Amino acid sequence: MASSDVSAGTSDAGRMVLIGAACAAAGAAAGVAIARAWARRSHGKGAGAKPAWYREQRTSGMSDALHEYCVKVGTRLTPQHLKISDYTNKLGGISRMCVSADEGQFLETMAKIVSARNVVEVGCFTGYGTLSLALGTKERVYTLDIADDHLAQARAQWDAAGVGERVEHVKGPAVRSMRLIRALGFSKDAAAAVRAGMDGGAVAGAAGEGQAQLVFVDADKASYAAYVEHAFHLLERGGLCVVDNTIWSGRVIAAEFADADTTAIRKLNEDLKDDTRWDICLLPLADGVTVLRKR
Repeated sequence: MASSDVSAGTSDAGRMVLIGAACAAAGAAAGVAIARAWARRSHGKGAGAKPAWYREQRTSGMSDALHEYCVKVGTRLTPQHLKISDYTNKLGGISRMCVSADEGQFLETMAKIVSARNVVEVGCFTGYGTLSLALGTKERVYTLDIADDHLAQARAQWDAAGVGERVEHVKGPAVRSMRLIRALGFSKDAAAAVRAGMDGGAVAGAAGEGQAQLVFVDADKASYAAYVEHAFHLLERGGLCVVDNTIWSGRVIAAEFADADTTAIRKLNEDLKDDTRWDICLLPLADGVTVLRKR
């Protein structure tokens, strides 16, 4: 889930001016033509028009035109992805919390690379990332969220994509949910017990430990360290923990930001660098994606 961007970036009009100026040596007419072509390519028909998959959040420094190109040639979006995106974009500012099209494709591909049977997603929101993970997973995706405001529309799209039976949504604090999954595991019966266990009470066992192939963390930042620690125990050796928003719109290197979320992400990044239990790679994808491989 993305933060609000620290730098608003250059406006569309500003980009057109810069493009035109850069092309001045080749002739003013050429510069204007290129700028107009950029505008048409980026925005389609009408001022401000955006395709359904469009997200403000994308790889740092990437222009609208280059982002569109990457999505066009590097993703295979289903009709259900587009419907979830359209629904999400109508939610206003909070739509930025949704996984972007290129990141969704990345998640599906990672799930397929590790031949995922069991996946845990921390943070469901409108279900876009869940759909991508389920498309790459063979058996079970637990998606954990404190709320279920958007579950009905998400469930409709998961079902339409043919993956609804793989997805188990668990409402409640994700730390507790992860403890329960570690204790009870990934079977259909276990999934029902995990949901029931959210009502409280101690649950013993370790049926789920070492049984997941991928964990995706994209929820409240203050709890990231706890989520990653639970992920380590859930994953089999060679499994992946993918952590979203680890660049946090550049706030991680901006000293003036000392809020709890930014501080938590900075500390997690620093701690993971020296945590030899994991192989690590921080990618400048979307708002920063850290890929951890359990050794």
